[in-house]
Amino acid sequence: MRRWFARVLVFVVAAVLCTQPAAADEAAPPLHMRLNGDFAQAVWEVSTGSAHSDGVVTVTRDHASQRLQALVDSVTFDENGGVETFSTTIADVTTGFQFSVQRAGLRGASVTGQVTATRTTVTIDGPTTEETVVLPIDLTWVGAGPIQTDSGHWMSLIAGMRDNMHWNGRTRSATATGSFAGTDINDPAATLGREVTGDVSTDSAGLLAARSMLNGGPAALQPVVHNRFNGVYATADWVDYSVPLVAGITVDREHNAARLIADVTRYRTDDYAELIGDTTTHVDVSEGFDFALDRKTLDAAAVHAGPLPATRCTTDYASSQTTCRPTTMRISIIWTAFIDPMWRNLHETFKVDGFRDVYHSVGWEAEALGAGTMGGLALGDSFEGGSIGRGQVSEALSYP
Repeated sequence: MRRWFARVLVFVVAAVLCTQPAAADEAAPPLHMRLNGDFAQAVWEVSTGSAHSDGVVTVTRDHASQRLQALVDSVTFDENGGVETFSTTIADVTTGFQFSVQRAGLRGASVTGQVTATRTTVTIDGPTTEETVVLPIDLTWVGAGPIQTDSGHWMSLIAGMRDNMHWNGRTRSATATGSFAGTDINDPAATLGREVTGDVSTDSAGLLAARSMLNGGPAALQPVVHNRFNGVYATADWVDYSVPLVAGITVDREHNAARLIADVTRYRTDDYAELIGDTTTHVDVSEGFDFALDRKTLDAAAVHAGPLPATRCTTDYASSQTTCRPTTMRISIIWTAFIDPMWRNLHETFKVDGFRDVYHSVGWEAEALGAGTMGGLALGDSFEGGSIGRGQVSEALSYP
């Protein structure tokens, strides 16, 4: 299920956040998204002499609600093998289809119907068009492998928003056959499952600018928001499945300006290991901490701070109630690089529901181990990943 979620979850959250009223200078509380139900996913790739198409469909059902998400990328070629057009089709709907699951033993599932989607087509040396299309879907999943316990964590920091996701449940490999949008599908590596997913998203400058624009604030004069960075940074993430706990920190410095963003999320479970709630402590500050980094060698870094102003939000999943209060957090993290710095050049473009993010970064980066304490919690053995780097970032965010 993460193959789809990890790619678009941040931008779905962005679209939701942009519709929530908030003052331009107001810190937003964490946004919680969760699933406690069934899902089925199919991935495909089809090529002919004149076209190529790949896509993913994920269908979920949580109690009385259901959702279908799909992403299809298509390319057509001219008679000389050059690209003629390429298009992206995105569907995210809760109606127009029927989803049924054979839950016992995760034996199978099926989805049929007509789903509404948005298709953007780019013609080489021609116009770019966007249209609403209605696509037929008829897919059947048949369980094929053993049932497995599935648990894990995914974390990202994009456009000023940190996203923590934790899940546990059961999955089973399956074969998916049928059709979607006129394309025949045969995915022998499809997935069926039943799981509980808890997701906590905290936003800062990027999404607050979007909120301000949509509510007539100063950003309304800027249809495109530009973010630029030229400096040094250190990041680290930790995951402890025994608690369960997820933590992350990003510290950067550009000229004389520095910023620290940190989150610690502790999940609560019942006697059956089902997620029943979480508590997230969030810090986003530009002063009150000491950050040291060897810009030349990128072999070590450290940050020490405290107590820093923070927000702590506690959520009960059964009642969907979230309460927040101010608090403080002490932080002391030391990074040690374990490989030599590598040159990185990354360019990515994302577009969902009118939101577009064009991101480009270039610079040197070394993978590093982060260890220390955040909010009184010892972090080190649960290390998930980290880095020390210097470089330039240019990002353009356009909002509907």
